[in-house]
Amino acid sequence: MKTFIIAIIISLSLTNSAFAYKNYEWGKVEFKKGNYAKANELFKNELTENPENLKCRYFYAQSFVGINNPAKAQKEYEKVIEQSPNSELAELSSIAIAKIHEHYTGNPIKPATITLDSPLGDNYIQFAAEKGKIIRWNISQMPLKVYVEPSGYYSAVVAAMDSWVKISEPKTISYVLTNNFKNANISVSFVASLDAGAAGVSTTQTKGYFLRPNFVKLKTTNAANNPYSQEELFNIAQHEFGHSLGILGHSPVEEDIMFFQRSNYIKNLSQRDINTLKLLYRLDPDKSNFANGETPLINSVKNDVFIGNKDGRLDKKIQKTVDYVKKDPKNVLNWTKLGNLYYYSGKYQDAITCYQKALEINSSFDAARSGLAFVYEKTGDFNKAVTQFTKLVKQKPDDINHAHNFALYLIYYKKSNEALGILNNLIKVNPDAKNDKNIKKLMNYLKNPG
Repeated sequence: MKTFIIAIIISLSLTNSAFAYKNYEWGKVEFKKGNYAKANELFKNELTENPENLKCRYFYAQSFVGINNPAKAQKEYEKVIEQSPNSELAELSSIAIAKIHEHYTGNPIKPATITLDSPLGDNYIQFAAEKGKIIRWNISQMPLKVYVEPSGYYSAVVAAMDSWVKISEPKTISYVLTNNFKNANISVSFVASLDAGAAGVSTTQTKGYFLRPNFVKLKTTNAANNPYSQEELFNIAQHEFGHSLGILGHSPVEEDIMFFQRSNYIKNLSQRDINTLKLLYRLDPDKSNFANGETPLINSVKNDVFIGNKDGRLDKKIQKTVDYVKKDPKNVLNWTKLGNLYYYSGKYQDAITCYQKALEINSSFDAARSGLAFVYEKTGDFNKAVTQFTKLVKQKPDDINHAHNFALYLIYYKKSNEALGILNNLIKVNPDAKNDKNIKKLMNYLKNPG
């Protein structure tokens, strides 16, 4: 997974009991069979046991679409967005709500039009790009130099890299192992712990339009502090190498290696993973390890065909959402969605305006308030960010995510006492919060900063 602070706050909670877990898994089986009513019942039972299961909430909404109840589907999609506004499932929920709006204006929807697979087709290239830009290694500069720190997992990591190279198109991706990490394009190291419960992290660095060395960190033990098996570490390394090779985002399909997840599941590269990497290396890079004198191709026809004009890729999403806002200017979700898009495009003042518009419509809409807090954080306006975070925790004093995010922000600015106060207030009104693993980590850090 990529290193950025928003990733820390995404909450894809695991189920709390074996029974609830079976409800969710059985629900997915019934959903895939097209038995939407049965799936709906199972997802509902799961959410009764574990209302924080974001993936289940998303499928629950999907099942309402399947039984032709778009009104209830929209309510559940809205809950996904409120629960984790910056997650990819929130992004998909926004797309689904837009489809539902089309339904209300006279265009019928079918279950297949907004399923989890629908944005992808045979690949998920739109999620691989970074703000609409293709960032990958230069084919003419192959082979890549890869350094892997000596470890008992060395062979598993090399095999993970091999798995991507083997499925790539001929004469595109190749690599050699090096013992000198200073000269490596990709360096792999092993660590005892990582932030936010991550199993691995890939850090992609660029300077101008040049791609700099990539660093991969792999955790060697799971949440129970037991060593990962060779197969588990192999899968974790596969995911991180996907990022290293240029798939910078995450697939929203659970069966893909590049799906975002906090826990490791044994799986193979899917056909979508394979197609996405192949397409990535057919497209012209906007940023790469270009040879001396080489520069990005301007106005790439290939890129325009697959993901739109470089300067207008994100703008197309923005324009589409602007159209929805014009059609329904009192819709808080549309304004929030537009704010998110402006945020991702770096148009922070426009994002602020949109979030403020959303809050004028509904001052208690968490997703807009959270977005406003994060955009102030991004622009370095500490006082305004604190104001919004404060309103969030006052509005929902028992909400673990809001308190966690606020405390994390305060810790970043070395306001440890204030952060501890936020967490203590949370536990006072929500005693179960003290058992949340992320809250535990912050409390331990604050009480034992050394």
